[in-house]
Amino acid sequence: MAKGKSASAQDIERRLREAALTLLEQDGAASLTARKIAGAAGRTTMCIYSHFGSISALLGNLYQDLGRQVRTAISGADTPAAALASWSRRQPGSYRLAFVHDLGPLGIDPAERARLLADVAAAFGSFEALATAHGLISVELAATPALEPPAGYETWQAFTDAQLA
Repeated sequence: MAKGKSASAQDIERRLREAALTLLEQDGAASLTARKIAGAAGRTTMCIYSHFGSISALLGNLYQDLGRQVRTAISGADTPAAALASWSRRQPGSYRLAFVHDLGPLGIDPAERARLLADVAAAFGSFEALATAHGLISVELAATPALEPPAGYETWQAFTDAQLA
């Protein structure tokens, strides 16, 4: 248990973060409002302010959780880029928030992304390797059924996997 917080308080904070993550995956970063998060957690907006101090602090906490997830996903992987692609497929909204979405309007400190990018680039061996993987993952996530994968590949996922191997 975190110092100074009851099990009940920790449970409420966990539920708020989980509600935010669910909304992020279902409806994107634009859905991360105090009212929507609190409602999805079965709480009032005041609960967010009581437990986190602000919606920005809750979202910053969520961003840090996502950073830990990314670092864990690529840690020790034979191919960190493939591990990141796999994580992005399971949590596309989280990937977009972690690497693409403008953090400023959400009140998340941009230094958090800078630290995440530096850590991921180090695991990949270079920023160039990260940039290549990010480009491939972003195209795969953005591809619609109307956009055929490149010749020789049945799916965008197969194309991405082949390029990252």
